[in-house]
Amino acid sequence: MERSMFDALMAYPGHVIATMRARTDYVVEERDGLKVRRVIGLRPEQRDGIEYEWAFVGELDADRSLVLTKTPDPALAQRVFAEPGADLAAQILRWVGTGEVVDDPMTLVDLALSEYLTADDAALLYDQVQARRMGGAAVPHPQSGRAVPLAELIMWRGRQLREQQSGFGRVTAMSGGAA
Repeated sequence: MERSMFDALMAYPGHVIATMRARTDYVVEERDGLKVRRVIGLRPEQRDGIEYEWAFVGELDADRSLVLTKTPDPALAQRVFAEPGADLAAQILRWVGTGEVVDDPMTLVDLALSEYLTADDAALLYDQVQARRMGGAAVPHPQSGRAVPLAELIMWRGRQLREQQSGFGRVTAMSGGAA
């Protein structure tokens, strides 16, 4: 279920901001001669390595200070934001604006169902969808109307096209032999 939820988030044709609960532990520090217990986050309570799936990863502490531990924008790397707000949002928005436009899942469905698509094209489309982590996007199946993962629809279409191609090959071979 977690994988399906994550695939749906990654397939969303916009930007997603999400939070994950982290395992916590405590450290004892000395401040002004007093021992103070401080909460620290260790890692997300999700599957191992999930932080690699996101462009930005940050840790927010109990004092509401955010440290970006992963970012594609070198200007934001390892910076500490005390009570992050509009300033950080503007910087992230600036970076987001430099990206490429991504097709929404229904555009990819249209490509998969095109009358001009070949089985080889379907295989390439499948690889592109998987590389962009859009394979889990829920789309309507053209025959049943039920929601299926985009990758499943493309595989179905590829099988359909292969069957058509192999069927035409047999007809050609038979008619060629009868001539």
